[in-house]
Formats: sequence, structure tokens, C-alpha cells
Amino acid sequence: MEKFTLWIDTFGNTTAPEEWRLKSSIEMQRLYYIKSGKGRYQENGCMKDFIPGKIYLFPYNLQARFETDSEEPIDHIYFDFVSMPPIISKSPIIYEAIEYPEIMKMVQLMDILSVSVKRDHMDILYSVLDLLLRLLWNRKPLPFSTDTVVCEVQNYIHQHYAEYITIAQLAAFSHLEENYFIRRFKNEVGQTPYAYLKRYRLLRAREYIAKGKTVAQTAALVGYENASSLTRALHSLAD
Repeated sequence: MEKFTLWIDTFGNTTAPEEWRLKSSIEMQRLYYIKSGKGRYQENGCMKDFIPGKIYLFPYNLQARFETDSEEPIDHIYFDFVSMPPIISKSPIIYEAIEYPEIMKMVQLMDILSVSVKRDHMDILYSVLDLLLRLLWNRKPLPFSTDTVVCEVQNYIHQHYAEYITIAQLAAFSHLEENYFIRRFKNEVGQTPYAYLKRYRLLRAREYIAKGKTVAQTAALVGYENASSLTRALHSLAD
């Protein structure tokens, strides 16, 4: 199996609200385990039913829309996460879960941990998600990106996000003309290099704050000029 690394952005264990929907590109890779309820997701322009007992992986690059039934809302576990390399697919990747005891053990652990684990104790949640993805891979390989240029740029961002980075610098690092680089990155990942850099910085910022760093300390650690600019960015992410 291909090596990969993970960063968890958001997670939860909840019933979908009536207005549950997403009409733009998914900014993070999204994993759902559907426990119960009725709802639909968009695939290639068509709406399809979510099926309880299955795991759905939505990659960055999809335009997606979700709907839930108001009387029997979707009850689900969800994770938004970054992986290196990223998962790229033209449609959601769907796995049977309930039929495989080893996968269901991981799902049951995630069911508990997604409620009880706080952001300052995430190691066990990372381990469980990592193992779940490896078990899924054994059933059907995950479609990781094969664009080495984009993967190298993402890896560069992950290593240098605390530094001042311009899109021109990233294009130069990739040895591509800037406009072509932006188009190629967006075509592969579903968002611009700048949007990816910003979201990754905020992901790491929330990790630092959860571990006790002040907003001012965190701003310096993730490439923001000051605490107020980081606070505004975090608030805009939550809106």
C-alpha cells in the first residue's frame, strides 16, 4: 500500500440539520459513515441515496451537494481531513462497512472517539482513521493523486506553511509558468494554491490553539502577521 500522512481538520458525530447541503467544491477530503436516516448526495449531476452501513469518501476535487430528509435525518460520523498524497476521484468512493467486522470495529471506535476526544488529545483519533483507511484500501485501493508536481507543491506547503509564501514562489518551485501552475493545481485538487495554503495554515492553527498556544503565538507559527489577522481568518472559516 502507498504511504500517506493525515491531518484532521474537523470531525463529529451528529444528526444532519435540515439545511444540510454543500453546493461548492469540498475544501477538505470528507469521510462519512452513515448510521441511519435518509438523504442524498450528488454524483455526476444525479442525486443518489445515502445507504446506512456504508462509508463514503468525497475527495477535494468534487462539486458536491448533500440533502437530508426532515423527518428521518441522516445520522452520521464525519471527518474532514488532508492527506499527503491527496485522494482524487471523479466520483465518491463508496465502501461496504457493516459486512466486514474489522472495518466495523474501527467505525465503532470512531463513533465513540468522535464524541469524546478533544483537540488536545487527537493522537488516538489519527491512529484509528489511519487504520480505517488502510483497511478500506485492502477492499478497494484509494485513488491517490499521481500528479507528482502538485504533490510536491502540497508537500512544500506542509513543510513551509509558517514562512512567507507567494504563488509566484510555488510556481517557481514547480518549474511551471504561474497561470498554468494555478490551473493545473486547481484542476487536480479542486481549489487554488492560495486557498489550499490558507486552509492548511488554519488547520494547523487550530491544532496549536487546542494544545494551549495563544492566538499571538499561533499566528507566528502558521505564517500570519499578527493575532488579529489570524482571528479574523478563523472566524471567516467558522461562518
